Amino acid sequence: MYRKLTILGIGLLSLAVANSPAIASSDDHDHHEGGVALFLADQVARPDAASYRINSFDTDRAVDALMGLPVTAGMESSKEVKQVAPAAAPVCVWFCHPSFYAEYDYINSHDKRALGADSETNSAVVGFDFLTIYDILLGFTYSYSNRDADVSPIGLPDNENSHFFSLYTAKTFGQWLNIGVSGGYGYTSTETVGADSGNEDTWSLSPFIGVAHTWGAFSGSLTASSVHTWTSTHDTPAGVGNADDATGKVGVALKLGWAATERLKLQVTAKYTGMAYYETVTPALPESRDWATFGGKATFRVAQHCDVYLGYAYDAFNSSYSNHNVQAGFICSW
Repeated sequence: MYRKLTILGIGLLSLAVANSPAIASSDDHDHHEGGVALFLADQVARPDAASYRINSFDTDRAVDALMGLPVTAGMESSKEVKQVAPAAAPVCVWFCHPSFYAEYDYINSHDKRALGADSETNSAVVGFDFLTIYDILLGFTYSYSNRDADVSPIGLPDNENSHFFSLYTAKTFGQWLNIGVSGGYGYTSTETVGADSGNEDTWSLSPFIGVAHTWGAFSGSLTASSVHTWTSTHDTPAGVGNADDATGKVGVALKLGWAATERLKLQVTAKYTGMAYYETVTPALPESRDWATFGGKATFRVAQHCDVYLGYAYDAFNSSYSNHNVQAGFICSW
């Protein structure tokens, strides 16, 4: 198993690096001037973009659900306990092992660009998933985000409200290979110094593939994903014009978990994200083309079927932003 994880992990990392703009030709990217509408469409290039966060959330949730991270320390059963054959479980086919969850995110973003603006984001995610026929995981999530930014030197939008709806599905093959996809729609309204400055329709699609396994109290997963977003801007101020934009990202995420006790579980994460394609529409405000995210999460079981968790993540090696992300949530599974 270790050999399989290592070989496939190297392959996934090679695929991500091969698609990374850090080694791509500059001819693969267009550079041209653009107005406010084009700048709005380009916002999906940010690490804290709502469309990217909801697709990443769906992928992480699917991996955790399929992997079934351990909730005990993997200790041996007491020899004094008499082993009794369990009763036959009822057959479950179409609606099995449902889970309901909610999460709150706070993001503090420091904009390193000369004409950029620092911002704070408050976001909430709610959703559910379940296993259906052939052990296929199906899930739905809804996310609301508000990003409140300082007034930028060039008068760009400083307030965004986003609503995103997404579906995801995934399945495990051979007890270690996970394959899935998520996709959805989002609507974003923006304001500039208190006045409406445009709206966005965003569609996204994110396939992923990876490996996952548990070893007693320990667990690990390595997942490669690709996020594609298509954004249309409309209702911008007169004379500004509307714009369409397409952005693609590739990523590789490593997650390592340890069940410290029967109730407490700890997890660390590391993820690489690279821009596969996007247009730099405002040369004065360039977007970083790749970065890494490091984080950790502690999960505590408060009831037989419910866990609460607290997490933190930091976007590192990003030349445009310095982001701190705090998450708190709960999940109940049966």
